[in-house]
Amino acid sequence: MQKGSRITEWAEELSERVSRAVGESRLLSWLSSAGPRLTRAFLTGRFAKRFSEDRLLGRLARRPSRRSLTERGLSRLWRGLGAASASTYGAFFALYGATSAILLARGEGAGVSFGLLLSLSLVAAALPLLSSHSPMGVLIGESAAGEALLRFCALPETGPSADGQKTETRPSWLALLLGIACGALSRLHPWGVPFALALLLLLALLLRVPELLLLILTAILPFLGFFAHPTYLLLGLTLLLEVAFLGKYRRGRRTLPMGYLQLLVLLFALLLLLGGGIGYGGQETLACGMARAVLTLAFFPALSLFSGPLWRRRITRGMQISAGLLSLIGILQYFFTEMELRWLDADRFSALLGRVSVSFGNPNLLAAYLLLVLPLSLGDATDREEGRGRRVLSTLLLCLEGLCLILTWSRGAWLGAIAAILAYLLLARTRTRAALLLGALPTALLLPALPRSVLLRFGSIGSLADSSTRYRIYTWRGTLRMLLAHPFGIGTGEAAFRAVYPRYAVSGTESVMHAHHVLLDVAVSLGLPGLLLLLLLLLVWGLFVLHGCATLSGRARVELLAPSVGLFGFLVMGCFDDPWYHFGVFAAFWILLALSVSACGEGDPREGETSYAEMET
Repeated sequence: MQKGSRITEWAEELSERVSRAVGESRLLSWLSSAGPRLTRAFLTGRFAKRFSEDRLLGRLARRPSRRSLTERGLSRLWRGLGAASASTYGAFFALYGATSAILLARGEGAGVSFGLLLSLSLVAAALPLLSSHSPMGVLIGESAAGEALLRFCALPETGPSADGQKTETRPSWLALLLGIACGALSRLHPWGVPFALALLLLLALLLRVPELLLLILTAILPFLGFFAHPTYLLLGLTLLLEVAFLGKYRRGRRTLPMGYLQLLVLLFALLLLLGGGIGYGGQETLACGMARAVLTLAFFPALSLFSGPLWRRRITRGMQISAGLLSLIGILQYFFTEMELRWLDADRFSALLGRVSVSFGNPNLLAAYLLLVLPLSLGDATDREEGRGRRVLSTLLLCLEGLCLILTWSRGAWLGAIAAILAYLLLARTRTRAALLLGALPTALLLPALPRSVLLRFGSIGSLADSSTRYRIYTWRGTLRMLLAHPFGIGTGEAAFRAVYPRYAVSGTESVMHAHHVLLDVAVSLGLPGLLLLLLLLLVWGLFVLHGCATLSGRARVELLAPSVGLFGFLVMGCFDDPWYHFGVFAAFWILLALSVSACGEGDPREGETSYAEMET
């Protein structure tokens, strides 16, 4: 034990000496002194402050008392639902169930259908409510499940009822008529009316608590491929998030800091939209430009909604759990199903069973998403301020995500993961740097013990004998030819790329859909101005992260580093592939960028569960 402790102390001392030596260098001395000032100038510059306070954003939030007709209608609906008595709900569901049961019984004859059972169940559930005259919002707040739900949504514990609003003690005639009408409509489809009512209530809740909408969006993001129309669903949820946040912002219920980094993101979104409007490819290019602009603008509501530590922890935990479930599905898919071999060079890698893709349709896209989320689990698993149960859960999720990342057999993602983990260990704290020093030699000695398939796949990186490597090199050559011929871009999306690229392609690569390189794809899509804008955006973000690493410690440092190293690893992978062409991965990138920025305190300073509840009241 004494020898082990001495070795640990020696490693920590060596790590501190290296840190001091590096810190005394001229470059890092400049970064520690001038860097933070430059970063603050970028983030809170005079022009950005004027734009935020005096221009567009300031005008939107200048009159918080003015609300649109839709906002007033939703607010009145929410208050009315809470103020209505339980007997009103009982009368509605009783008449709805009875009318539906009568019509379904006449249609089914002597048979019993599921819709008939559902209608009779509604009647039975409505009977206890008929004798209660208490407001439904109060009853929800008094129940254990309702109180937990309201507390989770950070809403007042009295429920959706309005203070001082009169409560009806008798069922209103409107509830009776609606019950009969809904029962009659259920003859068309037994599930239609309950689904519409539940959707309406959920919509009112999500517009009132946009943080809950961001939680739902990030949780189902990796599973969108299982739905019939994933792109429409993603865009619909993103637009709803932006509309809900804008409504809160206009009424002063949420804030949005505006610095140069945010301005650069806004300009990039506008450039994507412009590239879709004037590029090659016609309507498909325009639609792609509009979609990418909408997904990029999700950065702004996410930046504000991530500011509260409570919701930031909930949303990041939801992302980790959904990524863990996705990884578990991928692992089961690899070992218990027959995999497609079209993503694999079967002649060189015949020992592999296939490559996991799950809901993404392409193993490289799945690897890119896992690369973004995996450092979140790494941060929680190594954070000593976390509870033991959460660290165990994070470690389990980390193992699932890491194993699934390996089974994608994406070499670019492997390089990105190594870069992300090394960056995290180097920037986290002294003990992790000491662990890195102590673990370097044992790790090198254990490399030959890895499975031969992993070593063979990893050793093929950069080999021209590999068809995938040659394919990428030839694609980059053709893309550079196209960039020289079109320095101001060809337009946003795959349609524009397919329309122009074949004229400049190297023989055998005419069917390429994208540039297989993030920066090259941005350069040919938006031109050199778009590339310079993106590089400037990444530079400002990098300065922001360095400034946060120099000023934050403890849990705040982990919350900054985890998404930041994920984005760094993603950019490393982007040097060998272009996962941005997938809308889900594209949206995840901007949401994680907002998480990284908000961890440095650039979000809403009004943090916590209680403050949001107070803002809502």
